[in-house]
Amino acid sequence: AEGLVRADRDAQRFASSDEVRAITQAVALVTRTFTERHLGRMYLWLFKPPYPTNMFPSRESALEWLSLTVGRSTDANSATS
Repeated sequence: AEGLVRADRDAQRFASSDEVRAITQAVALVTRTFTERHLGRMYLWLFKPPYPTNMFPSRESALEWLSLTVGRSTDANSATS
């Protein structure tokens, strides 16, 4: 969600739930400030998402990583089908 500043504990738990895991291939967090980067690191350390998750300084770099990461995931799934 663009412009998201904080997420409460229930939202964080939901993001790591089986429901979300079933439909999520990867998540890119855009962190522009020191505070956002710190909160992002804390989130990743505490909740350890079950899908590839990474932080980026810009939307462009996040989208590039997502396209590469989702492409690899799709290719791997196709090879096993």
